[in-house]
Amino acid sequence: MAIISGQTSGGVSKTVLVDSIGRIIHSDSAGGVTTNTFGTTSVASGATTIIVTYTVPVNKIFTLCGIIVGGNEQAVFDLNIDGSPLVRIRNSGSDRTKTQPICAEEELAAGVVISINATNNGKFTRDFEGTIFGKLSDV
Repeated sequence: MAIISGQTSGGVSKTVLVDSIGRIIHSDSAGGVTTNTFGTTSVASGATTIIVTYTVPVNKIFTLCGIIVGGNEQAVFDLNIDGSPLVRIRNSGSDRTKTQPICAEEELAAGVVISINATNNGKFTRDFEGTIFGKLSDV
């Protein structure tokens, strides 16, 4: 997966998420600065742990564009906004990395906490990672 940012010939800011063979998964022309936050952690068998968080900075608004999650074991991943679940994704042994575009039009205000939890469904402690990406703009 890759996040590609740039400008169109008309000068419009554009962010595109592409998969490993170049297919566009998500395209966003919203204004603002492309922002992504990555986290990784070990999660014990049967446990649920926060793997990444992002807090919207003071005097900023954040438009959530999507998440990428994965790990070296089967798991359930929950995207939470201020602790409330928004999206749940499950990976599998044959498809360990998942991408979930979020077509959120809602702007998240300063202080809002976005997090991804991983619940390890395997028999052993394994590593899991997540990326939250979107656009950050001035208020």
